[in-house]
Amino acid sequence: MPVNTIWSKRLAIASTAIGLIVICFGILIFFFRSTTVILVIRHAERNDMQSCSPATVKERPNPQLALVDGESVRAQALAHVGGEDSITAIYASEFCRTQHTVQPLANQLGLTVNVVDQFEADGTTVNVDNLIDQIWTNNRGQVVLVAGHTSTVPVIIEELSGISIAEIDETEFDNLFVVVVPRWWGRTKVVRLKYGAAT
Repeated sequence: MPVNTIWSKRLAIASTAIGLIVICFGILIFFFRSTTVILVIRHAERNDMQSCSPATVKERPNPQLALVDGESVRAQALAHVGGEDSITAIYASEFCRTQHTVQPLANQLGLTVNVVDQFEADGTTVNVDNLIDQIWTNNRGQVVLVAGHTSTVPVIIEELSGISIAEIDETEFDNLFVVVVPRWWGRTKVVRLKYGAAT
């Protein structure tokens, strides 16, 4: 067989292999970027007898988390559950209890907690529009964690997914909602999980 023919066949095989690799890589990127996963939690248990600084935010008390040996047990449980490097962004509200709930996980992952207001200036009217805009602008196709409150978590989930969830009781701290939003096709889903000690 002539040398030119051998090289032509080898070149054709190599070109086909490279083409298949490029196609497979493109498919992987397409599927990876096509689904956004948002983990939504309420802050951990709080200690209403101890305040953060400032002591009030938007005319509402700003209590610290309940601590055992200087740590929030639930915040540590969250760091354990979310400790893999798939989470690329973490959001918390303007109140320190949400920020402190996610801080151990943020430290573990080397991430900065993005503080985005979830309430209007009166401290009671929920407004998560800016939060939702930031997620869709900066984190589409990624895995994101959001910490909120009994009044904001249902709104955040509905704004992200169009799916309503039941009200969250003041005594519930162990919910972990997984919101899965496909970009092009498929059905948006909300899965309710539990983490840490039962409440």
